[in-house]
Amino acid sequence: MEQDFNSSEAGELSGLERELYTGVPPSDKRNFVNKATDWYFMPKSFEKNGRLYGALGVRHFKKLCAETYRKLVKKLFGTERAHFVNNYLIWDFSEDGLRKFDYATRINEGIHLLAAALFTSQTVDYLSDGRYGMAALGSGLNLALGVYPILTQRYNRARIYNTVEKMQERNQDACLSK
Repeated sequence: MEQDFNSSEAGELSGLERELYTGVPPSDKRNFVNKATDWYFMPKSFEKNGRLYGALGVRHFKKLCAETYRKLVKKLFGTERAHFVNNYLIWDFSEDGLRKFDYATRINEGIHLLAAALFTSQTVDYLSDGRYGMAALGSGLNLALGVYPILTQRYNRARIYNTVEKMQERNQDACLSK
């Protein structure tokens, strides 16, 4: 059954989702939540060159996660490359594939935001109870399972946006030269 994306349900899609499904950029008629989430997830100017993430060690964390993921897939499936869509490694290098991967980074970042909030809350509780060892452990877990995965998703998304912009510029140049 094909879904009608011009129906009232289409108003509930985020800007990226609407563009992915219909090929039409989002209009200004989106609700506040969609506009706010699009603003939050859009790479900021200081993120686009990647220097901040390099200084914070995000590239090293990403390599560690990719290597761990690759070993896990090999152990579970007997192959080094997952033959299924995931939100850790790019599976399709086309412009459409990069946009879908962008959407996957948003989902992944949202999950890790929730984890970071829970770890922070628990750490504050430990500190208020004077359990400094547990607070330190909670802070470490928050960095490893919350903060750094969020930074990794933001780093990936900034790279995706840069790549898609370059692809679009090349396509425009190719069209103009014809």
